[in-house]
Amino acid sequence: MAKTIELLKEESKVEAIGNKCEQLEKDNAQTLIDLAKTRSELSAFKLKYEERCKVLSNERSIMEEKVRDISQKYEKLCATVLERKKVFEEAKSIIEEKSKRVEELSVIVETLNESMEQKNCELVLKEKNIEELVDIVNQIKSCFSSAQIEGDNSITSIVKEMMEKQRETVNCLEVEVEGLRGTLSSKSQIFVDYQYKIDEITEILEVRSKRIDELDIELQFLKKEKSNLENEIIELKKLMEEKEVKLKELAVSLKKLALEKLSSETCLNDEIESLSNENLLMKEKIDKMNEALSKKVNKIDDAYNYIEVLNSESENLCSLNKAMEDKYLKVLFEKKQFNEQKDKYERIIEALKSQNEKLLDELNNQQMILLKMEKSNKNAFEKESKNQTK
Repeated sequence: MAKTIELLKEESKVEAIGNKCEQLEKDNAQTLIDLAKTRSELSAFKLKYEERCKVLSNERSIMEEKVRDISQKYEKLCATVLERKKVFEEAKSIIEEKSKRVEELSVIVETLNESMEQKNCELVLKEKNIEELVDIVNQIKSCFSSAQIEGDNSITSIVKEMMEKQRETVNCLEVEVEGLRGTLSSKSQIFVDYQYKIDEITEILEVRSKRIDELDIELQFLKKEKSNLENEIIELKKLMEEKEVKLKELAVSLKKLALEKLSSETCLNDEIESLSNENLLMKEKIDKMNEALSKKVNKIDDAYNYIEVLNSESENLCSLNKAMEDKYLKVLFEKKQFNEQKDKYERIIEALKSQNEKLLDELNNQQMILLKMEKSNKNAFEKESKNQTK
């Protein structure tokens, strides 16, 4: 009866150990679920980060295209400004030449006016002389008519000679006056031609001055556009620098996160290895139990095999995490998500530590139970051997 009671007690202990192993299986399944969740969260964050990188690359390409367009516009404006400057300089040189020609023509016109004034003065003097001669001739005629001297041939001959001389002089003066009038008419025609040319030149100068004013307005507009484009280029450069600074900060934070993740995963791997070693020790001790407890031991073996499967899956997960770390070395994590991931990992580590402590306590208890069972079995065998000898 005592042996049966002890066997029943041992069976109840083994059942308790089996229940604890089932609880450990549930805890390990929960840890696997948590790891799967973390992996899904990491994959989702990876997708978000890739989308963010694509958006940033698109923004960068758009900025580069804008900078190229602005540079092309700036080059075109510089070329147009240079062309307008050349046209302005050419117009300026033409205007200077025309102004020099106008000055020359004005000097010529002034000289012609002076010469015409002199000729007019000479004509007035000659007309006065002619009038004086005509008066003298008339006086002589009156004297000749009133003299009533007969036979005085000498006076008449003298008077006739004087009259002929005066006529010759008058004819010469008339010829000179006609020549001067012809020269005056030709000079006046030349003056009129020069006046027309001066008017044409003034009109050309006015047109050129208007064109110069228009070119000045266009140059001012182009200068404003140039300044605006330069300001836009400066702003775009500032935006590019800000984006690069943000990318550098995200890269630094990512490196820190990757290092922390590596350290946490190394700790997890160490703990998983220690758990596997402890599980192997537990398996070896449980295999040494009695044949009566073989069924329960087999269940425990199955549980440990499942634990080994879980360990292998966890190792696979670790390898996957390492591969993901290699891929995520260039990924940029944000601070909020980093803090969330860090808190989750800390909770998982605490849960695993608590599970390890529980497993150690259970292993110690199982060792004590196995030692007690071995002692009780030895005592029972000794008593039976003594009874048999008696």
